[in-house]
Amino acid sequence: MGSVLSVDEPGRALRRLLQTDPTFAAEPRRLSRGLLDLLPHDDRAVRLLAVGAELGVPNLLAHGEPDAARRVLSEQAGLRPDIADWVVAVWRTATADEVRPAAGSGGVVRLAAWPNGVLMVVSRTARGIFAAAVGRTGPTPWQKLATPLNDGISDVAVTRNGERAVVVWPGAQGAHAAEVHCRQDVVTADTPRLVVAARDGFALRGPITALTIDDSLHHLVWSVDGHRLRRSTWRAWPADDPDDDLPTCGAPGEKATRLDVGRASDDVAWLAAATDRGRILVTRWDIARDDIASWISVAVPGEVVTVAVAGSRVFAGMVTGEVVAVRADAVFARRGWDAVTVRAPGTRADFLAAAIVGDETWLAMGGVDTVLTQVAPSGQRPGRSWSLGTP
Repeated sequence: MGSVLSVDEPGRALRRLLQTDPTFAAEPRRLSRGLLDLLPHDDRAVRLLAVGAELGVPNLLAHGEPDAARRVLSEQAGLRPDIADWVVAVWRTATADEVRPAAGSGGVVRLAAWPNGVLMVVSRTARGIFAAAVGRTGPTPWQKLATPLNDGISDVAVTRNGERAVVVWPGAQGAHAAEVHCRQDVVTADTPRLVVAARDGFALRGPITALTIDDSLHHLVWSVDGHRLRRSTWRAWPADDPDDDLPTCGAPGEKATRLDVGRASDDVAWLAAATDRGRILVTRWDIARDDIASWISVAVPGEVVTVAVAGSRVFAGMVTGEVVAVRADAVFARRGWDAVTVRAPGTRADFLAAAIVGDETWLAMGGVDTVLTQVAPSGQRPGRSWSLGTP
């Protein structure tokens, strides 16, 4: 193992990364990329710490179960006892105290629009789930909607139909949902309820996305292991609809790191995924026939970090910091399509969300903080923009 047996340097690097953004602990691929920047000479340490994240070592340590963490590493990853001890020791060093986000660190960002044109920005950080309303005069302060358990799960979804906006988030027990309202620029949420219970052998960890069909029917698309996806259903009345297995996401071994859905019409929605290989995948959701097609890869220039969908437009946040857009319907019809740059290269957006208000398209980008920007039509000056800061 060589230098890997040293706990100090890997522990400092891991702690520094988690202080920047605690959600790294729930995203092994993203964790690997961050650690490689801090430990370029120790790729084996990076791989082992990522294995620990993938097998839930941070969550087990948070619940005071270091022996269970060692056992998981030995039994499921085949690590020698001394190497399993090292992985646990580094994670314990990095998380010895509660890891708080550094000033300006952001979280998962989602975006929706009410029919009156007011936008709702939702962010999930280490401190909880927050929302802000943004009208013509700008954003309201962040308001906390819920405080999920500190279980290492980081994703959140927003879905809307008519006046109803619903925020959905996964947790150890399954997926919870709360209806959100905005009255006189005050955002409030109903009491959260468990809508999709955890499945035997499967944790609803994310990535996730959700789609409301009507007032009585909602769908949650979630990742079993990144490559396999499932769709769960909940209704306004008690029901026990079975889960649907969706087409696998990408090539063998490829995993989705971000999912989003946009509804283009009453009968059609578009699903998009960003993967750990820096790609975008898109598929058509035929609501009328209740059918989801196979994924199609979208050729965009460069490596993709995150993805968002609004209507038929798919937006890709690139590693260079630029945001490009393509038409999902053109991709799916295999017609020629061009990736159009809607944001110049700059600070990278780790998370991206999109929504349509009338004839306007808006992007919410998360990284250092949350920024809401109007997408300007081609050839026009940039639209309005607000910085909402970090909840």
